[in-house]
Amino acid sequence: MFDYPEVFSLIRHLGWLTTTYFWFANASLAILLVFVLMTFIGPRGSKFTYVAKFSMFYYLSSMVVSLLAPIFILRPKNVVNCKLGGWFIGKCTYLLGISWELRGSHLLRDNVGGIIISNHQSSIDILGMFNLWQFMDRATAIAKKEILYIFPLGPVAWLAGITYIDRKSPKDSYKTLSKCVRLMKDDKIKIFMYPEGRRNDSRSGFLPFKKGAFKTAIHAKVPITPIVQSPLYFVDPKKHIFDSGHVILSVLDPIKTDDLTDEDTDMLMNKCRDLMLTEFRKLSSEIESKLSNMSWMKEKRSGMYLKD
Repeated sequence: MFDYPEVFSLIRHLGWLTTTYFWFANASLAILLVFVLMTFIGPRGSKFTYVAKFSMFYYLSSMVVSLLAPIFILRPKNVVNCKLGGWFIGKCTYLLGISWELRGSHLLRDNVGGIIISNHQSSIDILGMFNLWQFMDRATAIAKKEILYIFPLGPVAWLAGITYIDRKSPKDSYKTLSKCVRLMKDDKIKIFMYPEGRRNDSRSGFLPFKKGAFKTAIHAKVPITPIVQSPLYFVDPKKHIFDSGHVILSVLDPIKTDDLTDEDTDMLMNKCRDLMLTEFRKLSSEIESKLSNMSWMKEKRSGMYLKD
């Protein structure tokens, strides 16, 4: 027999929670609008405008994960949460006027666990990753543990399925990478990693790669898929330039690790780096030639589109 007073009390409490949630959503959207308007203040090269654009992206990311937190709580650590959050955050692409040209998307659609590696130039790379997730069935990323303590983004991203790694502790790093091995083998999850370890705004090449991604791939016997991102010619931290722009994301053929051992780690790492560096230089030359084409420069583009 139902206890009707308790049922009605629960409904009232849920009503209060719903009202609070929508109030928070409306307030968040109002603040986002302020950030968007701030990006139009000041001339090109203004530090204020430059910071405002990055701040808008960071705020939108935190806002999205906060609003989606109730869903993440219902299915914690489910990597499908990452795809959902990435879809919403990826819309910041339109606010910033960035277009992404994805080449080789078919190489991401297989239902196979593995590691995806990419060069890392700016936090804008994360926006490209969020857009890429829409072409993969199950994917997540490894992030440095310091992000976990950035509220609310860090804790809610953990709920969404992001894995954090303590790079200062070899023991903890090993445990984290061992967990990733299980995720890739048992759950067929793709894990996104930046082997440079930190951002590199140089347009001439890459930083030395760290071994973690390659050791993990060899232990799990899963393929490594390199993705090369063209130079971010429209972002210049020294001159406070953040224009609209175009980014090419080139997916290279997966590299199998079935027959490799720990002794092959350096060979695998150097092979991936050489392949990616060669592709990066090709993309750099292509972008440079496009920048001298006035009709291409005036062309309206935004969002993600495929060019297979």
